[in-house]
Amino acid sequence: MGAEFSDFVGCEQLIARLEGAVNGRGVFAHANLFLGPKGTGKRTLAEICARALNCTGSDKPCGECGSCSMYLSGNHPDHIVLKPEKGVIKVDTVRALIDRLAIKPYAGGRYTIVICQADQMNPQAQNALLKTLEEPPDSAVFFLTATHTAGLLPTILSRVRIVRFEPVSDRAVSEALRRRGIADGQIQKLLVSAQGCVGAALEQNGDEEYWALRQRVEKALGEARSLASVESAASLLADDREQAARVIDIIEELAAHRMRCEVRGDSDARGPRYGARLLAAAFQARRMLASNVSWRSVLETLFFELLGGTK
Repeated sequence: MGAEFSDFVGCEQLIARLEGAVNGRGVFAHANLFLGPKGTGKRTLAEICARALNCTGSDKPCGECGSCSMYLSGNHPDHIVLKPEKGVIKVDTVRALIDRLAIKPYAGGRYTIVICQADQMNPQAQNALLKTLEEPPDSAVFFLTATHTAGLLPTILSRVRIVRFEPVSDRAVSEALRRRGIADGQIQKLLVSAQGCVGAALEQNGDEEYWALRQRVEKALGEARSLASVESAASLLADDREQAARVIDIIEELAAHRMRCEVRGDSDARGPRYGARLLAAAFQARRMLASNVSWRSVLETLFFELLGGTK
């Protein structure tokens, strides 16, 4: 069995609206943009909706009819998924999709098209897709996914229904992870990095490389207690130059978690507003990294900036 509507927690109104539409209790738009942070379930929910739209059962998606079986096995002839190749979806890929949509669906239902990371379509590809989105065939429903709108043309945005996905509460993430058999101790660790995104938590749960790197980051932050300790703290991460962006991602995750704790009134031995100082230091580090500053200098500056906020 694949994922179901009931697997989503913390976004009940959104799920109820989409589930109602695919079951005939509303109108399902021909072109949808599922928009939100990574790990919020955009691709998973697009696949569920696509399966439901061609389901022949009474409670869609039933998971048992011939159409559902083909979707779940990855062999439905009318389900099309486009993904970036080397960071881009090119115009030739979109033109091939349009040519295919000119042919009647093989299974007699509807084409369901998922365009992952649609903001990675280059301008030519987006322009090629415009007319199809404006005058879509009755036999096609589009699902575009993106983390933000910055890479999408205004003309694309005007032709889709935007469905926004937001991070959910820690309680909702915990519930979703517990359903999947993850132990409470591990859940507490995942909540720090998941930032309200169940998908991100599930991805990180089995990523041993991530946890090893995070342990080094936490050790380095713990080492940085005074200006005299900056060099030794930086040394703990000096060999992680190839994972520099991920190191800063982890620091931002830890900063966001600390800030949420501070809002709840939890104290920290490193002083008030530690989370905000950590986030500001990470932001500065990211800017330096983009300017090709040496990794060692980035790290030392990060710790100096963090400690400079202490009294």
